[in-house]
Order: sequence, then C-alpha cells, then structure tokens
Amino acid sequence: MIILPENIYVILFDGDCLLCHACVQKIIQNDTSKKFYFAALNSEFGDQIRSQLSIYEQDYNSIILYLPNYTYHIKAQAVAEIAKHLKAPYSWLRFTRLLPNSIANWIYDYVARNRYQWFGKSNSCYLPKEDERHRFLD
Repeated sequence: MIILPENIYVILFDGDCLLCHACVQKIIQNDTSKKFYFAALNSEFGDQIRSQLSIYEQDYNSIILYLPNYTYHIKAQAVAEIAKHLKAPYSWLRFTRLLPNSIANWIYDYVARNRYQWFGKSNSCYLPKEDERHRFLD
C-alpha cells in the first residue's frame, strides 16, 4: 500500500500524450507550493496506485489526481482540483466545477479521445530537468 505524506499530490497522466506532457510542464511552472508529483498511468507506480484505488481500467484517457488519505479525482474533477492550486490564468480552470459533472466530463472525454490526433503521440519518454526529477515517480 502506498502512503503519501500530507503535502504530496500525485498526478497520473498518459506518458505517451504530447498534450499531457505540455500540461505537466505548465503545472510544474505554476505550482508555487511544489505539492504536485507525477507518474505515468502505465508506470509501475501508476499501476500500484490504480490497483490500490481499484481502478483497473486499461483505458489511459483519464487523468487521476491521487491525494493523501486514499482519495482521488478523475477527469474534469481532477483538472479542477489541480487548477485551484496553480497561478492564474491556469487557476481559472477550477471554475469548471460549476458545470454539471456529466457536461464537464463529456468535454474532457471529447478532448481525450482526440488528443493524439490533435497534439500527437510521443515516441520517447519525457526527460525532466535536473531540478524536476525528484517530482517524477516510477
């Protein structure tokens, strides 16, 4: 069982998605509290978290925000929760919580289904900068 310190939030993302890589970079740049850590959904760490949360879906179209105390958010709710910890203008995405979950997740799913076509797919792993490496979990 993976137990996180209270000040650590883990974002599980699609490691092959160029849009996801760009979002991770924006989060790192705008996370003033340095609370977000990252792992690919299909990494060993990602598999352990998904197993612990009983999320066995092999579809990697979803972002998962794993919080201390075994709570988590997925899809649009994860985006809104992440956004509230970032600097503006990215923090404004937190207002997507005002939409009904069904609508917010429909928009999220639409982008997720088309992300490779619109933004591309990575053929190699993202290599974080030296001062960012400790924030990426295997």
